[in-house]
Amino acid sequence: MIIGALFLITCGICQCLGHLTKEHYIGFEAAAWYLHSVDVVQLFLFVYIYWWGGI
Repeated sequence: MIIGALFLITCGICQCLGHLTKEHYIGFEAAAWYLHSVDVVQLFLFVYIYWWGGI
């Protein structure tokens, strides 16, 4: 999550400086994909540890 926060901080700084445009937004898209992959990993860990671990 720290890496995702750094990703978003960097994207925020780029947005304030005007570097993110309709043609150049790959950094923001990479941040979004990274955070979605972290969400999926957290869901699998929750199911594995709390549901299957309690059996």
